[in-house]
Amino acid sequence: MTDPDLPPLEGQRIAVVGAGIAGLTAARKLAKAGAKVTVFEKSRGVGGRLATRRVEDAGIDHGAQYVTAREPAFKAFAARAKAEGSLAAWTPRGKDGDDEWLVGMPRMSSFVAALIDAFDVQHEKTVTAVRDDGAAFTLSLSDGSEVGGFNRVVVAIPGPQAFALLEPHGAPFDRIPEVRFGPCWALLVGFDQPVDPGFDVRRNVGALAWVAASASKPGRTGTYWVAQANPTWSAEHLEETADDVEPQLLEMLAEAIGPLPGRSFSAVHRWRYALVEKPLGVAFLMSADGRLGACGDWLIAPRVESAWASGGGLADAFIARGRATPAT
Repeated sequence: MTDPDLPPLEGQRIAVVGAGIAGLTAARKLAKAGAKVTVFEKSRGVGGRLATRRVEDAGIDHGAQYVTAREPAFKAFAARAKAEGSLAAWTPRGKDGDDEWLVGMPRMSSFVAALIDAFDVQHEKTVTAVRDDGAAFTLSLSDGSEVGGFNRVVVAIPGPQAFALLEPHGAPFDRIPEVRFGPCWALLVGFDQPVDPGFDVRRNVGALAWVAASASKPGRTGTYWVAQANPTWSAEHLEETADDVEPQLLEMLAEAIGPLPGRSFSAVHRWRYALVEKPLGVAFLMSADGRLGACGDWLIAPRVESAWASGGGLADAFIARGRATPAT
């Protein structure tokens, strides 16, 4: 007999693998439904590809460059974030399309971090395996330790990484290899003096898919630029070293914005799973018993809004399945 006044997941322990927007959206909903949620994140921060590199007193966004909101639910979420100051509109010179461009304040991950509420996020914890003994799940970590006793597990990381954890669990996770990702090499560079080529953003300049002046975004300062190579070029150079790739990207940036002045800073970052080129075409994946699931933009479309919808959809599905006996 259950108490109808209790939240539907009261007493359950749920692990979430990944602290991007999909994982944190799921974690927030599950915690509000009464679950004790622990998020395991391999990096030191949150946000996944909503990433910002700190350089002196400035931040340079080197992952997702902006967010759009098209569906009513996400528009409402974005409106709240704007009202709270964690999102702001960005109207750079060279903007295309009719969608409003939104950026996190003061960095891209800020509006994702605002999702953290009533659950624990453990950083620098890389999950290497998810084991199910029929009564509870145990997570193996890269440091050789294990954490067990979870009733349910959400895997909210890029498709190929999710498949490495979920392949032993069979259907529906055996569909994950249908997803195709494109990589991206990103260049972050600061100059000794401002550079003004007459635009703030530009797409598809040679092998560069994106070029942007960081300071054109609200809340950003400095003379920093970001250049992101397209998936084709990035794939061709994927296994090259940063030292090999950086001068090539600098040369391409010079072709895009003109002669480069002296540099105060430069770095490159490789996004192995940057862009979803072929999504799976469903909102999320969940095991038949409703205890294990996967979410992320790679299921729907290559947009931040899709990751948010996927994480929320999986959480709603878990909540709909109701209570299970807590693990001991």
